[in-house]
Amino acid sequence: MSPKRHATPVAPPEELARWLGKVVASAQALRKALADENRLPEGFPRGDIDALAATLEKVPGMSIEGTLGALTYAGDKLEQLRQRWVAVAADAGDLPEMPWGGRIDTPLALLSADVGAARAWHADAARVTAEASPVPEPLVARGGTPDLRALADAVGETATGSANLAGRLDRHRIPASVPADNLVRGIVDVEVMARQERIELGAAEPRVRLLDRLNRAVSAAGDYAIFAARGVQVGADFTKIGYDFVHEVKTAWIEALRKAAEAVERKVKSYQDRWSGAHTSTGSQPVTPVDARSLPDLAVFRDRLSDGTEGPKMAILPAGRFLMGSPAKEKGRYKDEGP
Repeated sequence: MSPKRHATPVAPPEELARWLGKVVASAQALRKALADENRLPEGFPRGDIDALAATLEKVPGMSIEGTLGALTYAGDKLEQLRQRWVAVAADAGDLPEMPWGGRIDTPLALLSADVGAARAWHADAARVTAEASPVPEPLVARGGTPDLRALADAVGETATGSANLAGRLDRHRIPASVPADNLVRGIVDVEVMARQERIELGAAEPRVRLLDRLNRAVSAAGDYAIFAARGVQVGADFTKIGYDFVHEVKTAWIEALRKAAEAVERKVKSYQDRWSGAHTSTGSQPVTPVDARSLPDLAVFRDRLSDGTEGPKMAILPAGRFLMGSPAKEKGRYKDEGP
């Protein structure tokens, strides 16, 4: 008999688990709405949204820290999608976006709210750390290129391999073993965030900052899984068959994970270097301003002033038209509220 061992559980506590349950329910509702909706604007990323919602269905099986990484990406992505595709007023006229409060926007907004509430459970310092990245906010990549497709395939293989490995370990772990549960959750962390990373790599305009943050979270989860694997014991945490899979975590799985993570890291670094070279200068030479025409709609950026300091935060507004003011038949409306 192995001596009784103690380990700190990394499973979400009861309060967070309740919030994660709401996220799962909202994700399932959004996926059903997407499946039932036949009329969507041309180019609407139905597949990306469905895939993102599918990753959120798995957050109860993640660690506390892993849920923060997954929720941080999902919150940013859902907000970005709503800004791009949902009209800001119910009477948006001939604008091509989906109507505010419509059949897709309602579950989309609910999922976004539940993700935000679950994320708010984590400490402020943890959320700040999850959002940290040296990559500038407006930096985007041109999607669909062969190099990004290759990276997406590699990251997708990491996610699939992690899912298979977590499933095998789960089937052969000793019931009530905290170290075994911690290890499985660490591998699920990698699976979920790698799937999210694949979504971003396949987007029409991947946000490099989001890729960087996700890749850091995936690498950290992989490091934790290796740490957890070193502490488990055959018979105490896993059966003999399960312990053979633990050896796989320490060898083939971590090698594939690191190879994919390093490839994404190099690509992110190349984008960052090109940005820095295009928008900085040395000595007394003037700083090259940001070419706003090269940025997508709703991108946020800071230009550089002549002294090298950052200018105010600005955003690219899409071309279009809207009516400002309250509808003529609104109850309690004043005469000076019209468009």
